[in-house]
Amino acid sequence: MLGFVSNKYFVGLLVIAIMISVIELFFPFIKNKKKPVKWITDGIYQIFNFSIFGVYAEVLVFAFYSFFKMDKLSINLFSVDYFKSLHIVFKFIIFLIIIDFFEYCIHNLLHRIPVLWEFHKVHHSIKHLDWWGNMLFHPIEILVYQFFIYLPLILFNPYLPETAFFVLVMFRLTIGTFAHSNLKIDIGPFKYFINNPKVHCWHHANDERAINKNLGITFTFWDFIFNTAVLPKDEAFPKKGLGFLNDSEYQPFMNQIFKPIMKLIQLKVEKQRAL
Repeated sequence: MLGFVSNKYFVGLLVIAIMISVIELFFPFIKNKKKPVKWITDGIYQIFNFSIFGVYAEVLVFAFYSFFKMDKLSINLFSVDYFKSLHIVFKFIIFLIIIDFFEYCIHNLLHRIPVLWEFHKVHHSIKHLDWWGNMLFHPIEILVYQFFIYLPLILFNPYLPETAFFVLVMFRLTIGTFAHSNLKIDIGPFKYFINNPKVHCWHHANDERAINKNLGITFTFWDFIFNTAVLPKDEAFPKKGLGFLNDSEYQPFMNQIFKPIMKLIQLKVEKQRAL
């Protein structure tokens, strides 16, 4: 299993990365030069989060679900006669929407629960959007995502073949990479449906209007449904740039890994002293 995930999926990531990198050269949203040390840091995140920690986090999550026999909670939605008779394409679309809604909810929690936000700050320390940012997450956040993102698998048991799951992962990865890319491409009315750079740059904006906004991962329509969307018509890219107050604390790489943990320990100590 690990070999399959590491090879097949990593090749898929590589193809997507090369494709978007080439397009970024010709249609950059913002012309910026990234420091060499940032290329190294981003490369570490790509390899570690996607092909190493991401894989073992998945194994840990499935081990947890198996140990506590979570499969007994399954409502087997896709085994109902109506769903069983559906074409594989429709099953794929239904499950894609379900899993993306779960991910929208998780992303919302990462912004609103202080403990989770400390780890999610690492992702928001990005100062320049490009496709590399799609994998720039703290390992703890990867674990949180993996834990909750597999709930739809357990609860609904979609009975999708392995090839369909591969396409599902690659589709979501392509949209996530595209949304973080430095591309000046307007997809017109589709921006209200599919995540894209024009919408997602505002999620990373250092702007009060953008706090807890544009939380959709693959689809943006969740934000318009639940009133978490922001898309100023007179400002294509945030004038104040990207990031958040004191985001420099989350640079360089070692700070990104240990700062959230140290800050949580510090807050815990301060609370105990206040008692």
